[in-house]
Amino acid sequence: MQRSAWEDAARAFDEAAALMAQAGAGQFTMLASRAERLRVEVLAGRGAAARDAVDTLVTEMEALFEDSLEPGWKPEPDAPNTPAHGLVGVLDIRRDLANFERDTRTAFRLVSRQIEVERLSDASPEDIAASLFNRGTLRMAANDLDGAELDLREATDIFTQAGHGLYRAKCLSSLAQVAEKRGNLSRSVELELESLQLRYQANDLGDLAISHNNLSHRLTTRDRHNDACLHATAALLLYSLFRPNPWTAARNLQNALAAAGPGAQPPNLDRLEQVFPRLIPLLAARGLDRSELETHLTTVLAQRETLAGQAGQHDRRAQLVRRRGALEALAAGLQAGDAEAKEAVASDGFRKLLTNLGLSPDLPPADAAAAALAKVNVEIATIDASPST
Repeated sequence: MQRSAWEDAARAFDEAAALMAQAGAGQFTMLASRAERLRVEVLAGRGAAARDAVDTLVTEMEALFEDSLEPGWKPEPDAPNTPAHGLVGVLDIRRDLANFERDTRTAFRLVSRQIEVERLSDASPEDIAASLFNRGTLRMAANDLDGAELDLREATDIFTQAGHGLYRAKCLSSLAQVAEKRGNLSRSVELELESLQLRYQANDLGDLAISHNNLSHRLTTRDRHNDACLHATAALLLYSLFRPNPWTAARNLQNALAAAGPGAQPPNLDRLEQVFPRLIPLLAARGLDRSELETHLTTVLAQRETLAGQAGQHDRRAQLVRRRGALEALAAGLQAGDAEAKEAVASDGFRKLLTNLGLSPDLPPADAAAAALAKVNVEIATIDASPST
């Protein structure tokens, strides 16, 4: 039977680790080698199988990091980096697993520990800011808006001092989300506009699409329908050129046009150029001349109603994919006898999920997760087989 790419990679890692051990590599060097092996295993989609090994490695790297804080501790010769750097990397792997499993509490605990370690070590301010940004987005998702704003503002200040406009733009866009959640739409629009300008300066066309799309939604909510149509059309143009998911932008444009009233039409390329003077030159720098852009925009605008109709289906697919990840982790936990997994399948929330999937809420725990996972996979396959996707 032909070996998988992961099996080949695992064999190469194991052979390299054996050679390092024979050469007398130290404890930290060997732990760092295991970390790289596990990182690749997780990226290969084998996170559930690697979870226990990652947890063990986190414990071992934590112990080594604590030892490194003691007076007189000496680093290993030829170590690839510091124990602090190694621990942050391993915590990052474990956090990726938690995010995949939709385990936000664990993800929050892990990123908080990363920040502690980075503050105790020689981590750069930018590394700390990146971790603060990650924690801020988790806090926002948990509706801890005060905590989210504190983390995101500190991250923004650090990136501003370091002159990292693109990362500052990401922070400002997240702060705009916080303001929107607070109901302060005026402030949300101000922050997103500031983010948009920074993204234009950074020539980041992918994130430009996100900011234009966010603004189209918020401006429609604030009854600024003409401005919303402009941003929605710019977003649709960018999404259709550089991202594989233009449906939400098309839906936002349709909503803005409907709110603007009967006879409202999307702007043409001339109008976009007038309002967003940097947009066309940025696209030209990517090799798209004006005639190509006009043709493309005309085509995608003609398709906007169809694309908008697909948005709900793609939203549903994204939700199902997230749910599948959580169910796969749950099934793996049940197989391993994990107490939290057993508690989860016995919860009212899981019974409600079974009911929503058209399954009996009284299924035995051993069968419930597998049945739910199978049902989710069938629904994803059905969406994928639909002509509209």
